[in-house]
Amino acid sequence: ERLGLPLVTDAIGLQNDGGLVVTREMYASKVESTVEVDADRAAVTVRPGEWDAAEEPGEPAVESFSFDLDESRVRSRVAGFEEVGSGDVDIADADVLVSVGRGIEEEENIELVQELADALGATLSSSRPIVDNGWLPKDRQVGQSGKVVTPKFYIAIGISGAVQHVAGMKGAENIVAINTDPDAPIFDIADYGIVGDLFDVVPELIEQFE
Repeated sequence: ERLGLPLVTDAIGLQNDGGLVVTREMYASKVESTVEVDADRAAVTVRPGEWDAAEEPGEPAVESFSFDLDESRVRSRVAGFEEVGSGDVDIADADVLVSVGRGIEEEENIELVQELADALGATLSSSRPIVDNGWLPKDRQVGQSGKVVTPKFYIAIGISGAVQHVAGMKGAENIVAINTDPDAPIFDIADYGIVGDLFDVVPELIEQFE
């Protein structure tokens, strides 16, 4: 606002052909909209995980400068800092994710899904309820309040498909959903779906892949 620049947030696509055009999602990611920016300069924020990392680094010019900061004009302050442990894996880097949701029912049942992940050479992740219950650490959470992931395969087990979770994994190349509810929203974005009890389906998959 102070710079007098238009602001476009959460961009998932950018084009600049005689003018900046930004693609955004609206209504809980149900529709896409394009925004034409009528200005020479603009501030744009982009959604994490929407673009692949560049294969070759660029060579931008870096110019250093000094400045005086009037601390009295800073209207915010840092109240504290809480670092999420990196753990032993980074789910954002995994090629195959096996993700578990509230359909697992009890903490001890997560071991079953871990067995499938081990059989596939995959990484275990989860939806928010699993983390909220303390069954898996925060660094395993996929979704708007977790991490955005784009694996080659994402296997959603017992996950209904709330919009907050879908926003974090819909960029996966292939999505497999296992759920007892044939009307679960996760099936709307799944490439492959299995309607069935995970406690019947997962052991069969483990047997097939071991």
